[in-house]
Amino acid sequence: AQVAGVRAGNLFWPLGRAAQAEYVLDTTLAAVHNADVRALLTAMRAAFDTSLGRSKQGLTAGQRLLAHPKLNDQGVVLAAIAVVGGAMGLGQVEEVRRVAGLAYQAAARSFDAGVIRFGISDLHILAMRLSGHVQEAERIAQQRRAETEDTPGPPQLMGLVLSGQADLAA
Repeated sequence: AQVAGVRAGNLFWPLGRAAQAEYVLDTTLAAVHNADVRALLTAMRAAFDTSLGRSKQGLTAGQRLLAHPKLNDQGVVLAAIAVVGGAMGLGQVEEVRRVAGLAYQAAARSFDAGVIRFGISDLHILAMRLSGHVQEAERIAQQRRAETEDTPGPPQLMGLVLSGQADLAA
């Protein structure tokens, strides 16, 4: 189930094959009965929903998942992607801030949520840009860039991308 979750995430985000990713995820969810694994996969489903424009569905599912007492840190970040993306689309800036903060804390604790921290940062910066909070968007981008300056490769490049996105609002 965990391999299928990674596969679905890779199909969805870097490869842009949403239909195939949803199929893999839904097939796996139908076969998994462990509550903790289901919660993680459902968090990914909520993030997919928000990313595909189903903002209310993703927001509701993400909020419900964040209340799950055993949701692991990777699941928290995935559920936060759903909530932040949905709240952004619905103009709920304070919810974006609150949940992004939870996601950053979870990503800092987790060995396997560091990369998806950039997804939450991307949405957080976009939400701040769209709501007119340009300085906050710049601050978030600066934090991510500072965290990745000494890390060559994709993390460093993503830090630059986030800085560029914040600069677009200035």
